Formats: sequence, structure tokens, C-alpha cells
Amino acid sequence: MTITSQVKKTAVLPGDGANFSFSWSPMKVYASTDLEVYLVVIATGVETLLTEGTAVTNYSVSAIDSTTGSTGTITYPATSASPIASTSGILIKKKLPADQQHDMQNQGGYFPETLERSFDKIVGMILGLQEELDRCIKIPITDEAFDNTILGEDGLRSASEYLRVNSTGDGFETAGLSAGTAATASDDTPAAVSVSAGAAGSGTDFSRQDHAHL
Repeated sequence: MTITSQVKKTAVLPGDGANFSFSWSPMKVYASTDLEVYLVVIATGVETLLTEGTAVTNYSVSAIDSTTGSTGTITYPATSASPIASTSGILIKKKLPADQQHDMQNQGGYFPETLERSFDKIVGMILGLQEELDRCIKIPITDEAFDNTILGEDGLRSASEYLRVNSTGDGFETAGLSAGTAATASDDTPAAVSVSAGAAGSGTDFSRQDHAHL
């Protein structure tokens, strides 16, 4: 077989209150452990990584041909009870484990199909890594000035600070939030101030009551 599809994950497959079956075609995987399945709240984008199993919170996987890496479907919930509504969806992602367990022996039996499968799995691993790289923050390939991008380098990591682009625009830096001006709330009677003659205030106290206007 060959790997001709660049598909690394499905779109969010919405529920409809009746369907339990969700396809990961045309991705090719060789075992159920080659998949990651997420339950997604469509309105908020909140993702929950699901686990394979037999309970109502699990998903089950249809039979997979470990030789050809055939496409298939998952069932969620695995119990086929309480199908998800259209407010939620399922996303299925290819994630092959980074291993190579085929051991070719010197002058032993040789099957080209077995070797090709090993090559195909490597391509599958690369596709999985590319899916994650596609979601990473990157700088333009032509931006040679932006060279300080490693956290921990040049003081680029501090507790309780946030990450931002530096003032020269050629790297990242961390910075703390400004302390600002302290203020306190009181229940004192607010001052009666004429709207037409009111002056700007200078105190740090503010009232939780309505202002009185003359």
C-alpha cells in the first residue's frame, strides 16, 4: 500500500441526537491506539480527550486491518446510549506511536509488503507531527531579525510574567503587569457636586452608592 492522503485529522463531526458512529476516513491507522478522539463543545471549543473502552464516557473502535491500515469508525458513547446532540461533536486525530518494531534478520525471510508497511508508518508519524506543527506559532521564513525565540534564553522565562514581542520587534521577552493605582471602596455618603462646576477628583476612594448631582 501507499500513503497518498495528507489528512491528519477529521473536522469536528457534529452530533445529531441519533448517530453514534463517526468515521475517520481517509486516514490510515494500524491499531486503535493510533487514534486520539476528542469530544468538542461546538459553541466554546472546549475539548475533552476521550479514552477507548466500554463505558458511557468511552468510545469503541471498529475492526482495523493491521496490515493495510484500513479506515474505519468509532462509536461514541461506546454503550450506544444517549447520543450527543448537535451542540457537541467528535474530532478524530491520527497519532501513531514513535516506534519501529519490525526486525529484519540477515538472510531471513523477506516480505516487501512488511517493509513497505514500516515506511508507511514512518510517513504516518511525520503527518502526526506536522499536524501539531501546523498549530504552532511561527515567524515568517523571511524574518531573519527575529532570532530570540527560545524560552529560558537571555532571561526569557520568569515566574508570574507574560510573553510579548520586544520593543525592537526582533524577539520575545517576558514582562510583569503594571501595579497600577490602588483604590478602595467605601459606603460613605458621596459628595454633592454640581455637574456644571464639578472638578476632577484626586482621591483613590470611590463610593458604591449612586452619585448625587446638583
